[in-house]
Amino acid sequence: MVSKPTRERLGALVSGLLESAAFVFTEIVEDKPWASGDILGARVTLEHGERAELSLCLPSDLAPELAANLLALESDSEEARSSAGDAVGELANMLAGTLAVEVFGRDVVCKIGVPRVAPEAAADHDHHFGLAVCHVALQTDNGQRVDAALAVVPAETGRGS
Repeated sequence: MVSKPTRERLGALVSGLLESAAFVFTEIVEDKPWASGDILGARVTLEHGERAELSLCLPSDLAPELAANLLALESDSEEARSSAGDAVGELANMLAGTLAVEVFGRDVVCKIGVPRVAPEAAADHDHHFGLAVCHVALQTDNGQRVDAALAVVPAETGRGS
């Protein structure tokens, strides 16, 4: 990896994205195991020689609010609820593009994979979070947690993602 972002830099990138794209304000908080609740995670690969995986995880009940803010919908609408996973995937994709420049440099072509969004168990999330080369926990202004992590992963053999 050309450049590993610091926890503070990753936090600033996530915080800036959530603020500008979804009108959600966050601050960096202490890393702790995920306490409870349903987690929705989005994972995106970045490749340029090495393969990295970016993960963006948040409470499932925050996702409709993000969708509503991204799409200018009412947060309690059916459309916001049905678009929640796509919104989290799109935010992860936007973050991956920004992070690719941070990690690999402005003049480097980087392959960014398609976001994979799925519910996560707290134990699986905490395990992945712990393996990351860089990770950050943030808290929204209404007390909800948002995590981002960047991990180096082995290149896949056979078909790509």
